[in-house]
Amino acid sequence: MRRVAFALVASLCGCSLESSGTSDDILLGDDTGFDASSTIETSVEDSTVDSGVVDDTGSPVDTATLDSYPADTSVADTFVADTFVPDTFVAADTYVADTYVADTYVADTYVADTYVADTADAPTTGFLACEATAPASVNVNLATEGTIDWAHWGHGGLASNWNRKSGASALVKGSIGSALWWGSYPTQFTWTGGTPTASVTNTNDGIYHQSKDATFQFDAGGSATAERTLKVYVSWNGGSGSIEAKMSDGSATTATSTIPPSGVTGGSGIKPVVYTCRFRPLTATGKLQIRVTQTTSAGYISLLAASLR
Repeated sequence: MRRVAFALVASLCGCSLESSGTSDDILLGDDTGFDASSTIETSVEDSTVDSGVVDDTGSPVDTATLDSYPADTSVADTFVADTFVPDTFVAADTYVADTYVADTYVADTYVADTYVADTADAPTTGFLACEATAPASVNVNLATEGTIDWAHWGHGGLASNWNRKSGASALVKGSIGSALWWGSYPTQFTWTGGTPTASVTNTNDGIYHQSKDATFQFDAGGSATAERTLKVYVSWNGGSGSIEAKMSDGSATTATSTIPPSGVTGGSGIKPVVYTCRFRPLTATGKLQIRVTQTTSAGYISLLAASLR
């Protein structure tokens, strides 16, 4: 039985078995011989044959690389964590806070009612109202009546003489054309604080025209914020004429009256009349322009004095 086993081993490993000495000695490739029971049997039969080749199920290498190489733990989910793009980077409502476009920026006080206050009530036109009457007195104190300015034409015997309130400038002399002087009118004038004549008591001189279409002209300065009153002292004798008041800024309808006034009859002698205008121009520089015109070729139309208050 042992010989058969040896023969099989020898066949498998390609060794030659030789007999030397007794039948129990076995030689494996040399002549020295070994104890078959101690070496060959243990080495070949137990270590190599049984564990390495006999199993028909396949290569034993499978046990060395089982499923451990592509383990799931190599690509962990924690690499793309949510904390990398936190919500606080594109924050927070305080960056475009409501206080940036606060209601106080376009506050009601910017277009407040006081900005357009009273403009709806502001006048859009000037004001002018005139009437012709007889003088209230035969003696007129121009300094008392003309608190803003006053003027007198012809004192001292010359038609070109013109006296006015000293330091005032509201009345502008204008033109008298080819007027003549006369020194015996029924209305008398008194003044103080005048220039070039400082004071006069009861003067009754003045200037006149005696030809058709001859005129006297002068201006009276107005105020856009306060009404003023202008009185123009004229007279007529056997002739007729007209007196016209016109606003320089065109803000009121022109007023015109006849000389003598409507409803007053003529007659002989010099007749006095005072033409009174209340006015307010629309603009601060607006003036009331006065024109006295003789409308007949016979008779006389005279200009004596004016007062402004």
